[in-house]
Amino acid sequence: QAAILPVRLPAYVDIRSLNLRFHEEGIFLNSIEYPAVPRHQQRLRVSVMASHTREDLDETLCIFKKLKEEFGF
Repeated sequence: QAAILPVRLPAYVDIRSLNLRFHEEGIFLNSIEYPAVPRHQQRLRVSVMASHTREDLDETLCIFKKLKEEFGF
């Protein structure tokens, strides 16, 4: 329904390191972290645009799965 998708993360996840890994994988995300939000409400913001292809979205999902395993959440 929206072009910006929030992805909540557990407080134990090092969101800065995770965001850097996404960047290294070629995915740009905004991280919303303490002190902008309480530690238990940290999240990534995924912005989807009309110019993204199905292939772009599938690749992003694969990278999410990879980094989910890498960071243990």
